[in-house]
Amino acid sequence: MSNCNKDGCHGCSGSEGGEVSLEKKYRTRDGDEVVLTGIKGAIRGGNYPVCGKIYNRYNRTWAIEHWTSTGKYDTNVTMGHLDLVEIEEEKEMKISMDKTYRTENGKDVRIYAVDGGGTHPVHGAIFNDYDNAWGPFNWQSNGVFTAASGDAGYNLVEVKPSIKVKRYIAVYGEHSTEVFHTLEEAKDTDPKAIITVDEEVEEGYGL
Repeated sequence: MSNCNKDGCHGCSGSEGGEVSLEKKYRTRDGDEVVLTGIKGAIRGGNYPVCGKIYNRYNRTWAIEHWTSTGKYDTNVTMGHLDLVEIEEEKEMKISMDKTYRTENGKDVRIYAVDGGGTHPVHGAIFNDYDNAWGPFNWQSNGVFTAASGDAGYNLVEVKPSIKVKRYIAVYGEHSTEVFHTLEEAKDTDPKAIITVDEEVEEGYGL
């Protein structure tokens, strides 16, 4: 990616058109911050009319890039980690110090701050099972972790409060059972056996 300046992209008029809109907000599929500067450019014969800038948080620079009218970065690349993804602000998760999170790949997370500044203001740590230690990580305000490999496994997901449920299954025969909320109710049906089931589920499970 080439270095970017404040003037935006050469060859872009900034007028609206196509499926990508300047009125909407986007990020890359990898989670990188994107600023669009035009959607009617003449790059590569006009096949990539959408132009803008991608922020590289590793070297803290902006790079000029171009996409198709539908936000595809390169039609010859199947990985698509630089494709544009629309940010729906009203639905976008905002990381809070009052909630508990884990990574998408199931690792425990600690959140230390959500106002660290920059494009990745959420500061915290992920527990590494291999060395039995916590390692520092930064995320965007919506919990997206930008990895050079495009791995989204370290994105944050909220851990909702769990509900403990105890059920009693009255067994009358090989294919005849009934579920009760109390042991007394199950016993009153004169079953041949009673199975006790303890479960713990998160709020919203199955909804």
